[in-house]
Amino acid sequence: MSNENPSTKKKVGGAPGRYKLYHYGHEEGHLTLLNELDEIVILIGSCYVHGTERNSTLAVFIIKSIIGALEEAGVSQDRYKIKCIKDCSTDEEWFRLILRARDKFGITHFVTGNEEDILSKVDSLGYDLNMELINPERLTKTKYHGTEIRELVRKADFEGIKARVPRSTRQILFSTSTFDEIIAASEDRGINFVPGYQTVDMVILLKNKSDGKLYVLLGKRNSKKEDFASYFALPGGGIDDDEFETPFDAVLRTVKEETGYAIDILDNSMEPAVVKFSNIEDSGIKTMRFVGLYSSTDEHVAGTKKGSSQCFSIFIEDDIEKYRKYLKEGEDLTDLDFYDLDIALNMVLAYQHSEMIRRALYMFKATPLVKKEYVEEKINTRIISIIGGSQSERNILASGIDYVYKQLGVSCKIAENAVGDKLDVETLLGSISNNTYVLDMQNHIIQKLLGKEQVVVTSSQFPDSLTYDINILNDKRTWYLFDHYENFIIYLDNENCGDSMSTIRQTLMDKKYDVHFVKNQEEGLNVAIDYAKTTLGSKANVIVPKVTI
Repeated sequence: MSNENPSTKKKVGGAPGRYKLYHYGHEEGHLTLLNELDEIVILIGSCYVHGTERNSTLAVFIIKSIIGALEEAGVSQDRYKIKCIKDCSTDEEWFRLILRARDKFGITHFVTGNEEDILSKVDSLGYDLNMELINPERLTKTKYHGTEIRELVRKADFEGIKARVPRSTRQILFSTSTFDEIIAASEDRGINFVPGYQTVDMVILLKNKSDGKLYVLLGKRNSKKEDFASYFALPGGGIDDDEFETPFDAVLRTVKEETGYAIDILDNSMEPAVVKFSNIEDSGIKTMRFVGLYSSTDEHVAGTKKGSSQCFSIFIEDDIEKYRKYLKEGEDLTDLDFYDLDIALNMVLAYQHSEMIRRALYMFKATPLVKKEYVEEKINTRIISIIGGSQSERNILASGIDYVYKQLGVSCKIAENAVGDKLDVETLLGSISNNTYVLDMQNHIIQKLLGKEQVVVTSSQFPDSLTYDINILNDKRTWYLFDHYENFIIYLDNENCGDSMSTIRQTLMDKKYDVHFVKNQEEGLNVAIDYAKTTLGSKANVIVPKVTI
């Protein structure tokens, strides 16, 4: 039994609703509550239902509408909270959720139009409500319904919309995709949430002042993850329903946990939001945009937990080292760094992260523009790929080519083996995810050398693990470097080739690549020398437009 004097106890109202769209009736009800109570907690329901006539506005935009309206009415942000409440399949589950919200936020008054029904159910379930119930009918004289306003949107009745919704709702409605989403939902064309694990992701793009290049923040997922183990991915994670997290709460928390970056939202009444990296000195003010809702029922894209992701993005133009020194890896992402954007977009990332990055890039208009009046020399790199034979045979031949080419005056570099000592064979053969990771890393290593040397020699373009997993040979990423760059392929066709290499051999022939079959390293070296003398010569440089933004 509390000894607190009822007259001095803080009065907190709980106001659940879908708020799709936030209109003058909602605003009037909230302002009335704030006149009577010390604080209100606005609980947005149906947060993970979208693309239907009744649910055609995302919670991220509802939140912005509410903040903008209350701010314009002069309400201090310390007098209200906005939280999300998940939909429940049973009355008992819903009551438990409301009581958890009561205890977490100290709710003393609860707004409901079904007082008798609630009291009856609470009594039958044996719960102690311990909240005063408020009928919303007495809070407002404005009797609008969301259905009516959505109909005005479909009819493109601007004056009708203007008469019923605050300016903040109109700003969100017409400056984001919300207007089009309502139309699409009414025609059964809306993007739906997929039931399952609801998540958030963050795209942090950085334009480095020193070299003008674009980078994106990525990390490698834990090898024990059920989905996309060891894939590179964006920072992000699950939305915590138990904490009534909004997508904004979740993305700020997960970014802090996985990167060490503390991001504060300074103004969330508009799109984009105004944010600041609070633990990075002289980082200035940035904007955070909502990129979109990403949903799929395909496990190859969404993983086995399914669900949907709400993606956000921040664009930075600054010194890359300033941000690198504040990175702090968590448990879920390792090898955390800003990666060259061109290389990152050629890697196979987890989930729909490549698509998210491309969309964020487009939204920030950060795509490099080529200005022809500036030119620079860039080397047209050729790749010599050594396959077949044993790994030791390939390595010896690669070293021989590297030595001879340097004697001939050809700039040459051997691409290191991505596997090295990082992964053991048992791990490699454990799942296709790790095979894909090895392939992505090998491509990443080779691409970093392109444009810097006349020749890149690789003895690991087909990692050993791929020969145990023939299905991956049908994947376009396996052939990316062969298809997009000039390749001279030396195939060590001897007794050390595994049985599965016959499939690779046939594929190379079918694709009509420039393949030279040799029996041993000596033959391979002679073929490479002939190639250097007849094709490379002493000048392999070309002039290309300099990329500037």
